[in-house]
Amino acid sequence: MSSWPRVVLLGDSITQYSLQPNGWGTYVAQQVQRKCDLINRGFSGYNTDNIVQFLSKLVDAKLVQNVAFVTIFLGANDSVLPGSYSNQHVPVDRFEANLFKIVEHFKSLGVSSDKIILIAPPPVEAELRAKHMMEKGNGSDCDRSNETSVEYAKACVKVANSKKCRVIDLFTLMINKHLPTYLHDGLHFSDEGNSLLASELSTHVEELTKELDMNLPDWKDLCGVE
Repeated sequence: MSSWPRVVLLGDSITQYSLQPNGWGTYVAQQVQRKCDLINRGFSGYNTDNIVQFLSKLVDAKLVQNVAFVTIFLGANDSVLPGSYSNQHVPVDRFEANLFKIVEHFKSLGVSSDKIILIAPPPVEAELRAKHMMEKGNGSDCDRSNETSVEYAKACVKVANSKKCRVIDLFTLMINKHLPTYLHDGLHFSDEGNSLLASELSTHVEELTKELDMNLPDWKDLCGVE
């Protein structure tokens, strides 16, 4: 059973929380049930500098020895405005270089480009985000802007295209929607936001796992039920 195909989700809090009720990761897990084991490598608050720092520990050859696909979903923290209380900001050129390193790390371990799905960071709903920050005692100004976030989304798409990976441009998909419906605190997904990403992922998941067999016989076959 340890050699069953695996799905690896790598990212920040939006990935870490994806296995909470109605999270986008739960939709993925449901779609690959009895075909793959799903591994969540989401780390709240992490930017690409942090991921690169621990990359060899987070993702090794054993983890991806029989991988069906991986998702890389980063940038929401890199795009924090410079001077923010959290000190998470990573300049967009370094963010792009870090994404290159992460993709290359997976490829060096035998994961083909077609099995790598990059997800661009989403927009921010500034009013909700500012309200959330004030409630947490972190000031009253939003620490992100869509004028900045869009540049990180473009960098993500650029890396995906240059490395011939799959990509979901979540920023473009969401920016013209009513963002409070999709982002419960201005940054993290509501049920609707999770459902939107899951829907965008579903076609990729189907393509990458449709040839995989269900693991172990059906119970009806074991029990002789016609």
